[in-house]
Amino acid sequence: MKYLMNIASKLSIFVLFSALTACQEEQRGQFPIDNTPPEPVTALRQESQFGGGVKIRYDLPDDRNMLYVVARYTLDTGREMEVKASVYNTSMDIVGFSHAQERTIEVRTVSRSQVESEPQTLVVHPLRSPIHDVFESLEMMNDFGGIRVLWKNEARAPINVLVSTPVEGSSLMEQAGNFASSMMNGRGNVRGYKEEPRLFYVRVRDRWGNVTEANVAEYVPIHEEEIDKLRFRRWNLDAQIPYSSNGWNIEGLWDDVGSCIDGASNNAFHTADPNPSRTFLPVAYEFGPAIIQGGSFTFDMGSPFTLSRLAIYHRGGTWPFRHHNPKKYAVYGSLTSNAKRANDDLAPINWAEGTAKWIFLGYWDDSDKKPSGLPLGSITAEDERAANCEGMHNDFPMEHWTPVRYIRFDCIESWGVTPGIHMNELTFWGRPHVVEQQQ
Repeated sequence: MKYLMNIASKLSIFVLFSALTACQEEQRGQFPIDNTPPEPVTALRQESQFGGGVKIRYDLPDDRNMLYVVARYTLDTGREMEVKASVYNTSMDIVGFSHAQERTIEVRTVSRSQVESEPQTLVVHPLRSPIHDVFESLEMMNDFGGIRVLWKNEARAPINVLVSTPVEGSSLMEQAGNFASSMMNGRGNVRGYKEEPRLFYVRVRDRWGNVTEANVAEYVPIHEEEIDKLRFRRWNLDAQIPYSSNGWNIEGLWDDVGSCIDGASNNAFHTADPNPSRTFLPVAYEFGPAIIQGGSFTFDMGSPFTLSRLAIYHRGGTWPFRHHNPKKYAVYGSLTSNAKRANDDLAPINWAEGTAKWIFLGYWDDSDKKPSGLPLGSITAEDERAANCEGMHNDFPMEHWTPVRYIRFDCIESWGVTPGIHMNELTFWGRPHVVEQQQ
């Protein structure tokens, strides 16, 4: 027993010692060797300039004690910047400036003991940030539910286009849109506002916090509503249009029973497999020749609308981004109930006014909308959420805004390049078209 007590006592002392030593601040990195500063860089010069910054170059000293090079400078926002480069580099990018003005930077070498050399100063001449070019290219216009903002970003710089508007009945501002982009041709849609005059402020910001002035103008949003699918009906009952396959009826597109929560897909629309309405004849669409692989179907919205956008929700379960879910597709519309059937005449050229011809409304390719980018058959939880919950959203081009009641959907290519179509929901937004009565 005495032996066991001695062991327990020693263990207690060891644990206490370990706890005390653990409380001491841990030394990070190499222990200092000496206080001798390293030799500074030489031949410090500006090599090139670009939007928001410059590239500098220098010669390294012959000093084995040197660990890295650091440059320090201040941005237009007042933010203190520090850029480091290893001993294997003889250049670095100095970035984050907003305006094209002379700047002074300090460059030091740092030893393994974290001792810095004397600073070497250099006056640099950066070009202005790309945000100013983007700002000058801004185009704004009325759109459904708000405004549409277009811009050009020739430098493909990572930027944010910020849209704000006054809070109704208040002097405060609210953010209406924040569009992050590095695309050359960018676009953002602000929605959710009433059809009444409203001020919108648009600014451009970069990742260092530089912000342009505001482009301010008044716009009148166009009324937009989600179209009530309770009025949707099968229509143009062409025997070649397979509105159902083993109970997977087209009405499944309109029941608002999605696969977002549990992944169920029993309420989806599924054409016959293979789809007898498909055609392998090239079609001269406005976007070029195409083959309707998956087929076509038509339906009646119940009343005329000018369509603003649509959303396709994929069949759920294990099916998102594969099999019959549409990837490339086109939509046509008509105001007349005797428009040609889906397979009679697929040419997109409109007939003369007053005739029963399909009117081309838009073509979309969702190839880049799979978040993971994984190959066919491989999906992630993010992919499922995008396909089942968020949907594949696309806008009808402004140049094709026209009232229609009857819809034709052409599946140009499914994700699995298959001869069929299946979807869980198909949702449209737009503005009701009021037909004026003849007096």
